[in-house]
Amino acid sequence: MYPNPCRHLIQLRTDGTGKSALTRLPSGRWWQVLGSTTGGAYQVFLSWGNTTAQFDNVATGFHSDAFVAFPDAFVSITGQPNATFFVAVSE
Repeated sequence: MYPNPCRHLIQLRTDGTGKSALTRLPSGRWWQVLGSTTGGAYQVFLSWGNTTAQFDNVATGFHSDAFVAFPDAFVSITGQPNATFFVAVSE
């Protein structure tokens, strides 16, 4: 999908309601949710400033689309309760 190696692997943990906290993405070029420990559908949200938008709806439980990274971006996930989601950020 993109030629750059993974620079960071971020873990987002959902609570009992299936929502994760907002997590700031480290600097990089691309980012992508790789999946979770429980599988199942999830939604990816991006917050920047005062704006929050749903960026992806992953019905399969596999990886999300790849997105361009930019400064001051925060990501959160809604999906399976008590799951750990893995987000890769490339160089």
